[in-house]
Amino acid sequence: MILIGQSLTLYTVNPIGPLSAKIVAYGPIILGTLLVAGAGYLINDHFDRISDQINANGALVIDQFSETSEVYRYYLVLNALAILCGFFSAQSLNTLLLGFVLPCVALILFAYSRVKWFKLGVGAVLISICVSATILLIPWMESVRRDTNLNQALPHLTWLGYNTIAFAAFWLNLMRELIKDLQDIKGDQNDNRPTLPIIMGTSRAKNLVIGLGLVASVILIYGFFSIYTLSYSLGIYMITLLTALLYFCHRTRNAHRAQDFKSLSLHLKYIMLQGTLALLWLNHL
Repeated sequence: MILIGQSLTLYTVNPIGPLSAKIVAYGPIILGTLLVAGAGYLINDHFDRISDQINANGALVIDQFSETSEVYRYYLVLNALAILCGFFSAQSLNTLLLGFVLPCVALILFAYSRVKWFKLGVGAVLISICVSATILLIPWMESVRRDTNLNQALPHLTWLGYNTIAFAAFWLNLMRELIKDLQDIKGDQNDNRPTLPIIMGTSRAKNLVIGLGLVASVILIYGFFSIYTLSYSLGIYMITLLTALLYFCHRTRNAHRAQDFKSLSLHLKYIMLQGTLALLWLNHL
């Protein structure tokens, strides 16, 4: 999903310069983003091994094929490579700030996996911010390149499109994090993890997810009436998104088993993928 989102963003932003310059600028940061995400998944699986004894339901978990020292070794290597990639891209853009993006993401992912109270909503918000940042990272880099080489920035309307899609990614991922907490509630109780469904109760947590989904639906309806006269194809596309989102809310209301929430998590992934494809319309802005 990250690779698709950043590839589409790179395609729509239409970077300046020859192909070699584009590869040097964007290749390392995309690779670094994937590496830091992989490291986050690795360490999260390691610290979730107690809850996964229930949640994974017999699936392969990290301790079945690696010792703790090996997990940390792979984790550090992945993060080290990611940080090197980030600083390489920062050097090519002559922007030191870019070099600190991936280390900050690595710290957030580690805290999310290690600090139990992060499961009480804080971690879900931070992870969702990181997801939305993957959409905004490349346009920001291209703005720096254009400001340096051409003394110009990306058009305001283009930035509005990227910010809208990034906000949608944040919102949908926040909903998915809550659904995953509902799916894993038994294992999290076994591991004494204070997630929102445990603190609030399953019913209230479900209502919170439905509320977030309905807010997103209202925003989509407003967006449809604002844009359908400018692009009928984008208007139809937004209607399909709205239909999928409302159907998700209906399914969430009737969900009770872990398998139901697992299916809803996959449903949200499809909606996020569908939303990411909206990047293709930015070429026409």
